[in-house]
Amino acid sequence: MLKLYPLYSGSSGNMYLIRSPKATVIVDIGVSFKSLTESLDTLGINISEIDALFITHEHIDHTKGVATLINKTDIPIYTSNGTKSYLLDKHKDKLKKEPVFVTVSQNNEFYLKDIKVTPFRISHDAKEPLGFTFANEESKLTIATDLGYVSDDVYKQLSDSTFTVLECNYDRNLLMYGPYSYPLKCRIQSDIGHLSNDDTSDTILCLAKEGKRNFLLGHISENNNEPEQALFAVNQTLKENGFDLNEFNIHCATRDVSYEEYIL
Repeated sequence: MLKLYPLYSGSSGNMYLIRSPKATVIVDIGVSFKSLTESLDTLGINISEIDALFITHEHIDHTKGVATLINKTDIPIYTSNGTKSYLLDKHKDKLKKEPVFVTVSQNNEFYLKDIKVTPFRISHDAKEPLGFTFANEESKLTIATDLGYVSDDVYKQLSDSTFTVLECNYDRNLLMYGPYSYPLKCRIQSDIGHLSNDDTSDTILCLAKEGKRNFLLGHISENNNEPEQALFAVNQTLKENGFDLNEFNIHCATRDVSYEEYIL
């Protein structure tokens, strides 16, 4: 059994907590170290229980608290070589001790206690971004956010999973008629940007046809989307294609701290 706590998910900060019978890990730390420790305290978890931090890529909404975490703990950080190099260079004047990095690469599986971890490449405007799957004998969780499109490799991970956190970043109309500059709008919609509600709906439809039923919509933009719109888009696509929504478990992760528990 795996447990997922989507503590923060959105353009202002991302952090997920995953627990198995033997391991406790965090994916991204896009909030302050203080927010991390306060969240753990609320859940009754001591920082010393964290076995690893996984970082998907270097953007601030995924790494805000990483320098303080390095200085105050010995938690190993699992990430790509490109992300590691960027973070070491960016924070070289802030780090008070040598960080513990573990370099991982796409499709090279490994075990962390009782969790099998599979990193996979995603398409985003970062140095060497990765998504991750976490699996044990009973469940497989995939976290796939910050991707401009769903590649064959990404889709394979999603189709093999029992529970998927999938980006549902923006509504096309809100983005196009919103306050962002034209270059930024183009970047968001590009193949190295983010997934729209329509993109995510189409992906979930394909997965639904394969029997997948459990989804959490994540990384919902504060300025270009609303949870209700994201959920409506996905549900409407499923309904229009003859699916009974009562058979699905589809929720939205929140931007602000949440202690919702998903038992996978």
